[in-house]
Amino acid sequence: MSALPRPDLAGPSRTLNDALHDLHHRAGWPSLRALARETGVSHTTVSKAFSRPALPTWGTLELLVEAMHGDTAHFHDLWLAASAPTDRTRSPAPRIAGRRAELDAVRRHLETGSGLLLVTGEAGIGKSTLTGAAARTCAVVVATARCRPLSTPVPLMPVADLLRDLGVVDDASWSARVLGGCPRWVPTAIAPLLPELEVDAPPTLGTDFARQRLMSALVLLLDAVRADRPLALVLDDLHWADPGTLDLLEMLASRGSSVPVVGTWRTGDPDTGHDHLAWWERVGARSPRVHLAPLSRDETAAQLALAEGTTPTRERVDRIYARSLGRPLFTEHLATTELSDDALPDALSVLLAKHLTGLGTDAWLLARTLGIADRSLTVDQLVRATGSDDDPTPALRTLVRQRIVSGHDDEVRLAHPLLGAAVREHLVPGEATRVHARVAEVLAALPDPPAAEVANHWRAAHRPEEELVWRVRAARSAEARFASREAYPEWTRARELCRTSVAVDGADRVSLAEVLVHRIDSAIRSGEDVDTVRAIIDDAMAEELPDTGRAEVLLRSADLECGFGDLDLGLRQLDESIDMHLRQPPSREAAHALETRINIRSSLGHHELTRDDVDHGLVIAREIGAPDVERLFRAQLAWLRLVDHEPEDAVRLAREAVAASDEEGDPVGSIRVAAYAAEVLLPAGARAEVVATVLAPAIRQAERWQLRGVFIDDVLSRTAEAHLREGAVDQAARVLASRVVGDLGTDLRRCQRVQAAVDLRRGDAGMALARLERITSIDNYAVAAASCDCTTADVHLWSGDATAAAGCLDRALGFLSTDALALEAAGAFALRARTAADLADASRADDAGRAELRRQAEAVRAGSATDPFGPQAFGADLEAHTATWRNELDRILVRDHAQSWVHTASLWDELHRPHDAAYCRWRAAQCALRDGQGTVAARLLRKAAADTREHVPLSRAIAGTAAR
Repeated sequence: MSALPRPDLAGPSRTLNDALHDLHHRAGWPSLRALARETGVSHTTVSKAFSRPALPTWGTLELLVEAMHGDTAHFHDLWLAASAPTDRTRSPAPRIAGRRAELDAVRRHLETGSGLLLVTGEAGIGKSTLTGAAARTCAVVVATARCRPLSTPVPLMPVADLLRDLGVVDDASWSARVLGGCPRWVPTAIAPLLPELEVDAPPTLGTDFARQRLMSALVLLLDAVRADRPLALVLDDLHWADPGTLDLLEMLASRGSSVPVVGTWRTGDPDTGHDHLAWWERVGARSPRVHLAPLSRDETAAQLALAEGTTPTRERVDRIYARSLGRPLFTEHLATTELSDDALPDALSVLLAKHLTGLGTDAWLLARTLGIADRSLTVDQLVRATGSDDDPTPALRTLVRQRIVSGHDDEVRLAHPLLGAAVREHLVPGEATRVHARVAEVLAALPDPPAAEVANHWRAAHRPEEELVWRVRAARSAEARFASREAYPEWTRARELCRTSVAVDGADRVSLAEVLVHRIDSAIRSGEDVDTVRAIIDDAMAEELPDTGRAEVLLRSADLECGFGDLDLGLRQLDESIDMHLRQPPSREAAHALETRINIRSSLGHHELTRDDVDHGLVIAREIGAPDVERLFRAQLAWLRLVDHEPEDAVRLAREAVAASDEEGDPVGSIRVAAYAAEVLLPAGARAEVVATVLAPAIRQAERWQLRGVFIDDVLSRTAEAHLREGAVDQAARVLASRVVGDLGTDLRRCQRVQAAVDLRRGDAGMALARLERITSIDNYAVAAASCDCTTADVHLWSGDATAAAGCLDRALGFLSTDALALEAAGAFALRARTAADLADASRADDAGRAELRRQAEAVRAGSATDPFGPQAFGADLEAHTATWRNELDRILVRDHAQSWVHTASLWDELHRPHDAAYCRWRAAQCALRDGQGTVAARLLRKAAADTREHVPLSRAIAGTAAR
């Protein structure tokens, strides 16, 4: 391609842009799309870097320079020069040693950037100092917060600190204006985070949706603040951030928020958790970074000069630099402590201990309290926590002078977290107990007390009764903020306390049963393995509980056993749980237990047993006045109408249940209803257009809130499958594209199965098999696994491996034929007959061999507990599958006829299933050719080919027959 247009620039920006265009020329003028492929960014982004006046991010520029084999170090210098501020009204340069280029890069990002910039480096390297200096000299509003290394993370606490720093709580008129410009649900959604706002309590919602609602509200609020005034955010110590805060940053990045964020991240820390490292791999490693290396000797000299107000001697600089190796925190402490020349600075704790040893009694009491609190406190809070009535000013002055304590306004804290560790190492046995109790009392008096911190202090004070109160508050607070991973250890600790403490009464009332049930639920939601959850359930089952509590524990045990253990035990426990619930007044819990039994029985094909539960559920829903519960049972009633051969009534009930759903008030419940309706619409023969229309609102809600899970899996997979059945492979792929393309994970397994069918039709059998192998290898064998086996068999058949297909189908039908599930599995039985015919053709079996293969195929039907082609079987495609099955049996013996296949094709035509009809016409053409009817065969093949434009393997097979 020719040279790209150049923007109108001057100064360092002109120099940088000219150098970039010159490099493009030397590289042979590669196209924008070629550079986009090399760099992994869009061709639009590449074009902007060359032709727009705005300075490209260093991350984009670096990738472009590398792709064109340029000198990245040279271009980085040019980029830093172009990034340097030219506004003479800027605040005076901050007092910081070195770091000029890094400071300008951070400051420029805060003022004009977007997305996340990470300042990285090892502990004590000066990350917070740099970001603080940049924030103080910015021409925008910068809100700052610090993540804390709490033993129990407080969900989204740094985010709440950011919002308070912005004035969302204190500046009432401004915050009212900003919140007023947001959707009406935003203030209530953030209420658990900022209770000081005193807005209406949020509606009771499902955990997954409510958490996403809070995250989306925060994104909208920050964008609204950014629209009102220039805004940037600084978050210190992200390596200590709670998962919710990291999730919010990931969400801001994925949604392209305009709010610039600078975060600091400690590198090389062996204590960084697995979840944090996973976040780093997903987000941090792909974000632009400013990495801080140790200071040089000259920069260390500058740091000493700034700290001491005088020029240090060369000998002093050499001595301190040799010990600190350019680490600013080491230098800072070495500068205030004279050590002998043989003392090595490789253990900062030793140096800090020397600081603490020389403290007087009053100063030690303050340092001790701050070290035990492990957080900043106001001076008044510090005094109350020490239990002293003396004026703290002289002691604080000593601590500040010795750089042990730092502060801002009325708050003080230890100058570095490592100082807190040193303080705690200095304590003698028994010294901390009373201090922990006083700190707990001080923190408990805050307007929004950090419950987990308070609980931990009561634990350290050996006060289990007080700890249990706050442990329950911490668990409930985590659940209110939709942080199951944080709630689980809190409920676990509460469970331990319940062994020795009485149950909590009063405003925080909680029973042992509630603790046990919440612990089970939070373990499941936080992703604990089956064995761990089973052990937690066994622990709960061993307790003496009231009937309602025992019924809830039994329900969870039954659900686990039915899915991953002893099915008979699970069904017995399920019955016992429901019997207990039904002896009590009607409740949501009883309805949920009935719904669980309906789902489990339906998955086993026990449809007759579900009728009473559906009727009972409808009665309970009306008695407790719960229309959302009633919609769920009406959708399940639609399935029973289908089983009773009333497809029109089934479709009507399903559509009515979905139409009555409250999308805004209860999106998760609406998706659940849509999932039940989806199970009815396809077997009832609803057209793809109808299925897509009915389920579209649920899909929109899932996309809006980024919801995942089994119910949206049903909705998406059924929508895609409806398109796939009608031959619209590309349309099916578009439904699935945002969720499963390129992903071989185990999420959304039904979608993965349908995507495998799409892969097959597009001619990529290898990808289809890889996808199916992954999701079947981890699944407990049930209906979902049997469906995957049927799809796998289809892939094997089109790949020419009928033997492998037979193995998959025998496993699937061995499961499906044991009960009423066979009544809806006619397609699998027909596929087994096709497999036997393909085996006969592939092995060139003689008459006896073919007869045996037919006998085996018929034996599969004969051995089924219920007849898949009998009068009780159901489904709009039952007649077409029955005809296909008979034709395949005749094909085994080479006795099939073109006329019979053509009739079957017409049955598929009536169902708008072009690929199935084309398959039958292809087989009919083969019969016609065998009978010497070439003209008839050619006509059949032309029609078949016209119907298979989006089915690559079938198209190839038809073309192969036509060529012969």
